[in-house]
Amino acid sequence: MGPRPLFTAFGIPVSFDPFFLVGAFLIYSFAGGGQRGTYYVIAMVVFVVIHEFGHALTAKAFGAQAAITVSFLGGYASYAPSRKHTTRHQLAISLAGPLTQLVASMLALWWAIGRVPTFAIASESDLNLIEAIGWAGVLLAFLNLAPLWPLDGGHIAEGLLRRLFGDAAMRPFLLASLGFSALSGVLAVLVEARVIEPLFSGVLPPRVGSRVLQIVLVELWSLPSLFLGGAIFIPLVTAFASWGRLAQLNRAQMPVRIENVPERREMAHEEAVRQTRHAEREAWITGTIGSFPRGWSPSPWVLAHIALLAGRTDEAAAALSELGDGHRRDWLVDRPDRPEIGQLLAYVPPSARDGLAVLEARVDHGSAEDLVATATTVFLDERSAEPLYLGAAGLALRGLDDEAMQWLRRAVNVAPDPLRLAVGREFRSLHGRTDFQQLLGEAQRAGVA
Repeated sequence: MGPRPLFTAFGIPVSFDPFFLVGAFLIYSFAGGGQRGTYYVIAMVVFVVIHEFGHALTAKAFGAQAAITVSFLGGYASYAPSRKHTTRHQLAISLAGPLTQLVASMLALWWAIGRVPTFAIASESDLNLIEAIGWAGVLLAFLNLAPLWPLDGGHIAEGLLRRLFGDAAMRPFLLASLGFSALSGVLAVLVEARVIEPLFSGVLPPRVGSRVLQIVLVELWSLPSLFLGGAIFIPLVTAFASWGRLAQLNRAQMPVRIENVPERREMAHEEAVRQTRHAEREAWITGTIGSFPRGWSPSPWVLAHIALLAGRTDEAAAALSELGDGHRRDWLVDRPDRPEIGQLLAYVPPSARDGLAVLEARVDHGSAEDLVATATTVFLDERSAEPLYLGAAGLALRGLDDEAMQWLRRAVNVAPDPLRLAVGREFRSLHGRTDFQQLLGEAQRAGVA
């Protein structure tokens, strides 16, 4: 559970993480404390919130539910789309944050500069305010547009590269981000040790008539020196984030190795399962029940399907009552996504509607609301991870990736299953997400422990 919202605007809750206080103290110290440090902290908070509202309002315009959290040295907007976002949607959301911040900072500069006739006679308080707006509003907006992971510019670059070259472009992009970040970090260390002089320190922007545009140009001109020897913190963040994302890609592409040779009993069981699937498939196609291996039976679904074909609804309902928990599970379904199963859900009697077998069917059939309601009921009855994994699978198949991730986190907390996460067909759409790869790593580490 995240922090409670401090306020809500435009239907979007805004929360402040406790780590925000640590970041605020660092910014205050970086600015030299006093009134100047206070202005820097206030400007940082204001423009972070404006920046994240740019992301959140754009995501909301595309039908998503959004929330904002202000955290350590920045913040983030989280959103749950009601439908799958296209690349164009993702690019618009990523670009909206820094552009909104840049426009807002220029308006703030226009107001702050308008308070003083000239810089020469401006008070120290006015100069501190203008400097804080230029740093927190303009400079950080430009910084976020840099094509480095995990900055907004990095997300924009990733979306464009994926659109043009597919998923194969992600690795070269991350390697380039990591390499540039490492080079920038080395230069920052050399500048700090006075081995080399600060780069671009003598390069001045051209003069323009507008004082607002002049400050914007000054901040833009400071970006090269900021990346190439001006600060160690930025390359550290982008380097570690790029390296971590590369590690996640490597884990996702690791082949699953089967080290143990199956025993004879396991081989016999696998053969029985194969024969059962074949007999089940033939029953769906022909409408008649054939021969099943010993100890196996046709599924209640196919029995109900055949009964409905003959117009015997009572017999179909009786067959579907066997789906309830507590009944013997000596059957399986060859294709859970059969459209006939979706139609048969209407005939399931109340005694069996909240069973695990019905939940398995709702993964591929019915509304997301029915899926979530059934998964919640089964979880409360069983307190096992299976209904959580099934709920996540159904949400992922419907394109509700953010909701699916929430259910997967609960499932991993109850019972980590990294193999299921890595190879499950339902979760393939989530493999490119950073939070999915982080969750997969947590599940793998929990399995080792």
